[in-house]
Amino acid sequence: MKFKHLPLPLVAFGQAFFTSVYVLLVGTFMQTVEKWNIGPNVLGIVVILSLLVLSASVCGSLIFGYPIYLLFNKEVKSALILLGYTFLFLLLLIVLTFLMIAI
Repeated sequence: MKFKHLPLPLVAFGQAFFTSVYVLLVGTFMQTVEKWNIGPNVLGIVVILSLLVLSASVCGSLIFGYPIYLLFNKEVKSALILLGYTFLFLLLLIVLTFLMIAI
């Protein structure tokens, strides 16, 4: 990974932003599928649970992938700072989303 030349806040913002975009895409997909009026059956349950596992994997990779890489390279302080910035930016994006909905 060649993120060493990028400042940690910028990397953290990218992680938070792309996680938010992924969540938006999954939410849009779920709303679209809901409109298809497919009744609850085994296939629907399997698809939803598979989507849950896929989403946990994607979000986990987006948020924890590079910090784990930094941990393996003995850069514990940078990994923790990056996680802190990522969670801060995620929180800010959540607050902005709620503000946009409320207005």
